Amino acid sequence: MDLRSRIAAAVDMSGDRLRRALIVGLGESGKSAAKLLERAGIECAYYDDGRHICGGDDRSAMNLEQIADGVDIAVLNPAVAHDHPVVAALCAKGIRVISELQLGDVVCDARKIAVGGTNGKTTTVSLIAHILRGCGMDARALGNIGKPFSSEAAEMPQYGVAVLEVSSFMLECGGVGADVAVLLNVTPDHLDRHVDFADYARTKARMFERQHACDKAVFNADDAVAFAIASKVKSETYFFSTLGKCRGAYRDGSDIFFDGGDGAKRVCGLDCIKLVGEHNLSDCLAAIAACKLFGVSDDAIAKGLSTFHAPKYRLEYICAYHGTAVFNDSKATNIDGTIAACEAMKGTTALIVGGYDKKLSYHGFFSRLPSGVKYLICCGANSDSIIECAPRDLSARIFRTATLERAVMLGLSLGTDNLLFSPSTSSYDSYLNYRERGRHFEQAVRTFCA
Repeated sequence: MDLRSRIAAAVDMSGDRLRRALIVGLGESGKSAAKLLERAGIECAYYDDGRHICGGDDRSAMNLEQIADGVDIAVLNPAVAHDHPVVAALCAKGIRVISELQLGDVVCDARKIAVGGTNGKTTTVSLIAHILRGCGMDARALGNIGKPFSSEAAEMPQYGVAVLEVSSFMLECGGVGADVAVLLNVTPDHLDRHVDFADYARTKARMFERQHACDKAVFNADDAVAFAIASKVKSETYFFSTLGKCRGAYRDGSDIFFDGGDGAKRVCGLDCIKLVGEHNLSDCLAAIAACKLFGVSDDAIAKGLSTFHAPKYRLEYICAYHGTAVFNDSKATNIDGTIAACEAMKGTTALIVGGYDKKLSYHGFFSRLPSGVKYLICCGANSDSIIECAPRDLSARIFRTATLERAVMLGLSLGTDNLLFSPSTSSYDSYLNYRERGRHFEQAVRTFCA
């Protein structure tokens, strides 16, 4: 079946009827989707930032009725919310709206591992791909990790493995048909986009809705929400846990075991894991469970763990300045990620937080802040929201700075064992993404320490 027929079949349409697609939201995902559709012989128009774009540079404002005219299918960039008015207009005309993730899914012949959750997705996806590549597999890390699924989906061979980082934004249109799907955790995040936490959790659970009974699903047994979702899926369920034994991967003493239902067997020792922190151990167990379900040997897993380094800007050590170790954790885009990073620090810490206002309450943040955090430096659009939630009896001293450069200067003058940049929120107040934010922080540190 050719590409256009496969895409058409996925939306219950004949190939000869599928002639024109609307890309809603450009960015990397939208551009990749357009290239794939055009390769399939489907004409593309674009809607981005309130403008209708035909043929690349022809930009004109159009009402929603006009935008829907002549469109057979629409592909949604994950940055565009599913309740956006243009989506409602398309649906009202009976036009099928799918995500860029789903577009990649229907044309991909390779096997798929999908990883979702609030925290740890990038680390887990990177580790799984690293282990599989060490076995000689054509494993590619795609999706929310930075490279759209649709950019490589059609080229991947059947023997390859697409390891997909899947965000809640990507799941609003539905799930992905993964051979193995992993849910790391579900804690409050993106409440500026989702109606409430229950809606956010339901969206996370959609990752499993296109799986079959023969597929595998892996859940965090230590996370109450993820554990509850496990009882509602139709695929085979496995777990991972840092706290106790389970059907899946778990820690027992100084060793890691995997029980696939036929008895527990030792995989490797904890000393194979080079990443620091309990949260990273949890991510490693999730990756081990996924790899074991793909038939990877214990030796290959141990080798992969021992040679893996954390992704850039995820609790990344930058340098030391007069006894203060500097860590760049720009990837921490929510409160739980920042708390986990603080818990991984040894000694006293000055913490730089703040960024885009996602309408999160920081009351819980302060109640969980480790005692080793002696100074809190707020820098970003949500600084007021953070400071307003601080209790009067907080032992840590709070500062506010106008720029990240000033936050670095202040943090390195406080004489703590660590300076940790872990924003606890998204970067969209000042940056395109967490990577640009991470580069800015590193540059500020290097400039000050020069």
